[in-house]
Amino acid sequence: MGLQPLEFADCLTDSPYFRTKLAEHEKELESTSKFIKTLVHHGRDVYNAAKQFSKAQRAFAKDLMEFKFECIGDNMTDGEICICGLEVLGYMILIYCLAPLNMMPGQCAICF
Repeated sequence: MGLQPLEFADCLTDSPYFRTKLAEHEKELESTSKFIKTLVHHGRDVYNAAKQFSKAQRAFAKDLMEFKFECIGDNMTDGEICICGLEVLGYMILIYCLAPLNMMPGQCAICF
């Protein structure tokens, strides 16, 4: 059941019925206001967490890209080949994962 509409004519008479409806509307406004404040607070928390997560991912990708592995001898083992691929993995994380996510906090900052 929704709220009953407030009529201007009832306002002029200031009846108990009008006062009851007005109190219901005020209660609903308080509830909605509290919900919106909670929603904004949680939205800010998500935004800040996304910024921190993005920063940590960038640092991780940078570390992977800067990782250098010197092989012993001329032939590399399968493990050494995989380890040398970490630099490529760092670039892939940076380009394909972080580039789209880096745009999101900037766009969210406009809203919050």
